[in-house]
Amino acid sequence: MIKLEKDQIVLLLFRVKLGDENDPDIISNYVTIGRLFKVNNSSNDFENLSETLIELLSIKDESYKNQPVLELAFTYKIVGLDNEKILKKNL
Repeated sequence: MIKLEKDQIVLLLFRVKLGDENDPDIISNYVTIGRLFKVNNSSNDFENLSETLIELLSIKDESYKNQPVLELAFTYKIVGLDNEKILKKNL
């Protein structure tokens, strides 16, 4: 993130893989945690992201007690601020 240009942001998507390695009858699947996040290299963005993810995981904790978390997946893409697809308000 230190090398990120000022006119760039990172799109982040967090997912967990649920399942049970010891039970072949349970099909593993990925579940998205939260929404697509837009982050720049400011410490404020990282603090907000961290707080949001902690809140989301604590709320969803009950859902994950039935199946253990096998993996954490972080998907990201670096894009320019002038990218028209990320300028939409719904992101």
